[in-house]
Amino acid sequence: MQRQSNINHIESISQLLRVLGLPAPLHPLIALVDYREASVEMLEKGEKITLDFYKIGERIKK
Repeated sequence: MQRQSNINHIESISQLLRVLGLPAPLHPLIALVDYREASVEMLEKGEKITLDFYKIGERIKK
């Protein structure tokens, strides 16, 4: 039996920032996000997300 998974669909940068508990972007097409300030607890571990836009990320090594 396969386990069904819910996939959350995010349509805009504004919607993503809202989900992360961050303020609305100054420009509707571009945003810089410091994920140390984001409320990632709003997303459950292993939760799947699709985006209607490109996201570029950088991981800073400690």
